Amino acid sequence: MDYLTSILSLLAAIITAVSGFYVFRHQRLVSASDKLRDAFAKALEVLRYSGDTDPADILIESFPAHETSVHEFERLLSESNSKAFLDRWYEYAYYKGDKKHLFLEQYSSAGCDVKERERRRILAIERITNLFRYAK
Repeated sequence: MDYLTSILSLLAAIITAVSGFYVFRHQRLVSASDKLRDAFAKALEVLRYSGDTDPADILIESFPAHETSVHEFERLLSESNSKAFLDRWYEYAYYKGDKKHLFLEQYSSAGCDVKERERRRILAIERITNLFRYAK
């Protein structure tokens, strides 16, 4: 009887520890998701409601906060989600096919007509929104 009680106690302890680990990890992911959304909130608000501001200026100014939150969040994702998330990040922030050279100028509206300015603004919003799909 003591043997059975010991085994059941051990199993209960293991289940409790594993459950605690997953709860802790989930809480960290939720926190990082919130930080990711917060880091992009101001830029996203300006992009959505201010058609006069050059999108590239907004994004370049807030890039350090974006980059920090992206890397903190990405570390907590599964391997497959991390790869997909980083693909969206590189699409948003870097020159096509180049993960080293920042290229937020792709959203610049300098010298563009109204239609092109709007297209670039919407593109920036869509790409930021694509990042949020991973932040549950």
